[in-house]
Amino acid sequence: MRSRYVMLAVVLVVGVFLDQWSKMWADRSLGTIEHPLPVHITADEAGSTLGDVLTARFELDAAALEEVQKLGPAGVVILYKNGKRGPDDPAFSQFNGEPRPTYYWAFHHRTLDLPPRRIPLAQHVQRDVDEHGTKTLAEYLPYALPYLSEDVHPELIESYLFPVVHTPLTMQRQVKDGESYLLLHRPIEVIDGFLQYKYAENPGAAWGFLAGQSEGFRKWFFLFVSLIAVGVISTMFFRLEPHQHMPAWGFAIILSGAIGNFIDRVRFNFVIDFVDMYVGESHWPTYNVADVAITVGVALLLIEVFIKKDESFLAAGQKSPEAPEAPEAPEAPEAPEAPVEAA
Repeated sequence: MRSRYVMLAVVLVVGVFLDQWSKMWADRSLGTIEHPLPVHITADEAGSTLGDVLTARFELDAAALEEVQKLGPAGVVILYKNGKRGPDDPAFSQFNGEPRPTYYWAFHHRTLDLPPRRIPLAQHVQRDVDEHGTKTLAEYLPYALPYLSEDVHPELIESYLFPVVHTPLTMQRQVKDGESYLLLHRPIEVIDGFLQYKYAENPGAAWGFLAGQSEGFRKWFFLFVSLIAVGVISTMFFRLEPHQHMPAWGFAIILSGAIGNFIDRVRFNFVIDFVDMYVGESHWPTYNVADVAITVGVALLLIEVFIKKDESFLAAGQKSPEAPEAPEAPEAPEAPEAPVEAA
């Protein structure tokens, strides 16, 4: 059994490392309208066109650059560093006494070199306006970014929170030293017309289940469910018999994927996905390396059922134990023969 525990340790280390490394790469390399990539202009780049800078920084080809230009303010914007608000300012602008949608770039990593998040998310903006429209910025941030400690909110508001201003830019714009831009569209095509890497945040479960619930509810619900899942899978792994090799690999790989997504829940209150498979306009739900690990682990369990049938681990759990046979009653001893009297 010692070798099995070594196998588990290796699978967990490798699986969780690959999952977290790939998500870190996606976070820093893929840009969307709610997760843009920062571009800070250096003295050497000053005077160049915006198109030339984006091409050099991100290796964009002519088609990708044309797509960014076509998207306009949804493709690239300048980071507007004026008009910052203080912690006691209203989180949402007012119009005729009513709050209206207001967006911010929140550099939640607390560095301008890593991508910010746009808050609130587009799908939640009306709900946020209705529920938090009268709150100050300091009161709203714990709801918008629940995974950050409230101790860092003053620093975030002071140095890393900026208003969202969508100003149309052309690729021929001459950039200046010290300017900052945000690239809002940068997927990476892997197989044309079938597979691309595209950043996505899944605040719910598979297929976005419960994604529309409040941040607080989802945080504790998914942390609880994840802990239960890890505990159940671990228990099943340690109860395996020494000869059950394929289920051992299956549960170990599933466990690595579950831990990988659990880490995201703890860090961000959402899971980073980036593998996008599609045909035309039809897209399979975006997934990540942890999801692949869970799928592979489940597949190994099903393959074992196909190979071993009733002797497999999953099938054995479905069979009802047979009632033990009643022991046979012992035979009654033969009566001794009566002695024969002598004549």
